Amino acid sequence: GGTGVISAADTGAPLTGGTVTLYSSTGAIGAEATIGKTGAYAFRNVPRGTYAVLIRPAGEAYAPTWSDGASSSADADYFSMSTSSLKKNFSVLRAGSITGKATSTQQWGLTLELWQFSGGTWTWIDSSWSQSGTAFTFAGLAPGVYAVTAFSEGRGDPEAAPRIDVGAGATVDVGTVTNVPVTAGILRGTVAGIRAASDVRVVATAADGKSYSA
Repeated sequence: GGTGVISAADTGAPLTGGTVTLYSSTGAIGAEATIGKTGAYAFRNVPRGTYAVLIRPAGEAYAPTWSDGASSSADADYFSMSTSSLKKNFSVLRAGSITGKATSTQQWGLTLELWQFSGGTWTWIDSSWSQSGTAFTFAGLAPGVYAVTAFSEGRGDPEAAPRIDVGAGATVDVGTVTNVPVTAGILRGTVAGIRAASDVRVVATAADGKSYSA
């Protein structure tokens, strides 16, 4: 099996809660251990092989961290468990966050999606709904490169969004995030033949399939 202590990288203090999960070299999820009040964890009866661990701290002060401070499985350090007892200590990084303000072409708001870039690909991390004109926060983030997409219908494209570098413990204010294209124009018109227009919705669909409504 394997034992060790999980500590905070910035203070050296032991972590007081969370889990440690083993991943094999093929990406398969293995055993999971609970982190005790002294930061200690223990795996029992683990077969010999090559593994990485993902540490998920309790709360949002520290970020989910892979072996040796990596923020993704692609960058994790794999180690060999070839003895009946292996002691290995790990540390976790302080979490960062992304804040901003959402604005929408629709008065009822829009969906925000958070993506992380690692290993040459974008991975969906989280999503939330935000009313137009309100602030948003994505917290508990591992250091890395992110993008925030916004849309009312369909899906956002992280490749088309600005890249956001988040450091350990840093809060990055991205300003205004909107579903309005940078090169957007204005389409105006009048809906005729309707007595009560309070419940009428007009949808314009572009050639690329994206829709905008008012």
